[in-house]
Amino acid sequence: MAKTTAEKLVSGFIAACLCLDTIAILSIAVSLVTPLWQVVTLVDRRQEFSGKEGEKIFPGVSNPVNNEDKLYPAVLHFDPCTTALTSLLLLGAAIIMGVWDIFFSKASIKSPDRIHAAGTLMSTSAAFATFGGLFVFYENALRVIYALWLFKPNIIHESYLGYSFWFAFAGFCFFLASSFLHMLCWLISSCSRNPLNAKTDYEKGDKSEHVKYFVY
Repeated sequence: MAKTTAEKLVSGFIAACLCLDTIAILSIAVSLVTPLWQVVTLVDRRQEFSGKEGEKIFPGVSNPVNNEDKLYPAVLHFDPCTTALTSLLLLGAAIIMGVWDIFFSKASIKSPDRIHAAGTLMSTSAAFATFGGLFVFYENALRVIYALWLFKPNIIHESYLGYSFWFAFAGFCFFLASSFLHMLCWLISSCSRNPLNAKTDYEKGDKSEHVKYFVY
């Protein structure tokens, strides 16, 4: 009965791993095809003044008579193609590992513990690859902000990560959850088989002793 319960639990975890891997792959794929990875807003505070008729208005020149601060926002959208090639390769590798993890998850329904170990390795590798791609992109994003600050230090820079980044981050979380479930499947299947093997060995030893007893 305990073995049947363990098998049902492992089957449920494997089905959950399949769902998590599929959602993770779709999330990363959506993040790669959508353009909004980072948005940087440049706010330039300029001073304008109104002069006499025929007199030009020069930005950046103060006038004690009439001046006011105005905001000039400029929104820059960074396409994923402008990010580091390493980040794109890591995210692509995570998708490939996720596909392999799906195959291992399907094969682990009627297979030994080695398939669970392979599924754990693949899902963990996919999670680390996704995290590496996100880390490389985030480091690139900080470099872009720093370069803009060096180019125009008097301009206010407001930056935030777009929904493409958060789609990829969701894929990382799903791969991490799948890795955890694979580990649980591995442990449960190992623990459920060890007592059965021990009992079988004990019965074999007991029979051999009885045989020896009756022979001698």
